[in-house]
Amino acid sequence: MCVRQRIRQLDRQGLSHKEISRRLGVSRTTVVKYADRSDYSPKSSDGARAGSSLVDDGYAAIVDGWLTAGLATACWTVS
Repeated sequence: MCVRQRIRQLDRQGLSHKEISRRLGVSRTTVVKYADRSDYSPKSSDGARAGSSLVDDGYAAIVDGWLTAGLATACWTVS
C-alpha cells in the first residue's frame, strides 16, 4: 500500500498526525500534506491555462507508454 494511502487510512481511523508520522516514519508535514488532500493532481506553477495538457506538447506517446506499462498507479513506499 502506498504511504499516502496508508496516511489517509490512518487519518480516517482517527489517529493524530503525530502518531501517523511516528508509525510510518515520515515527517508530520508529509502526513498533513496527504491526510486532507483529495486531489493528487499536480498544480501548475508556471501560470499555464486551466485544462492545458502535456499531450498538447507532444508527449502523448510517452504517456501512453507509461499507461500501458502500468505506471499510472505507481506510488512510493517506505522501506
